[in-house]
Amino acid sequence: MKRLGKTTIRKRLVHLSTAISIIAVLLVTTVLALHAYQSRRAALTQELGAIGAILASNLQASLMFQDREAATETLSALSSRALVTSASVVDSRNQIQASYGSPVDVKAWPDNGYATIDGSLLLTVPIVQDGIALGVLKISASLASLDAAVTDILMLSLAILVIAALMSWVLASLL
Repeated sequence: MKRLGKTTIRKRLVHLSTAISIIAVLLVTTVLALHAYQSRRAALTQELGAIGAILASNLQASLMFQDREAATETLSALSSRALVTSASVVDSRNQIQASYGSPVDVKAWPDNGYATIDGSLLLTVPIVQDGIALGVLKISASLASLDAAVTDILMLSLAILVIAALMSWVLASLL
């Protein structure tokens, strides 16, 4: 095998351009993956926020009249949303009035807004009527689909990188 010091200038330039191309593909892949993650996470957060606002509005009467059955029925609408893994309605006395999906440890959740814990996006929405806090709605959504999408982008980019590197090697060997 020839040492790099004994190769021709042409081969050195080919190796350099190949290395630069690989670095460029890696940088583009990184930027693409970060952009995909951030944009899909923002869309997921926005969708979860809209679901939470609608449900919080629909749960006001259930909490005012402490109607657990109506609250449970309202939460059952979440079955049409695959991204939602669980939800709980907690009254102003910090008692769970209704739940959907797997059991939720409401103590680990943010007091208000969003948080990410253990691969889930957590949302806490206050349930308020006429300025009176009736309780909160806590919703959990899985980030697995987000992780899968980013993994797909990375795998595609890796395949492009391998193909580009092989093509560069073939072209360099022809010189």
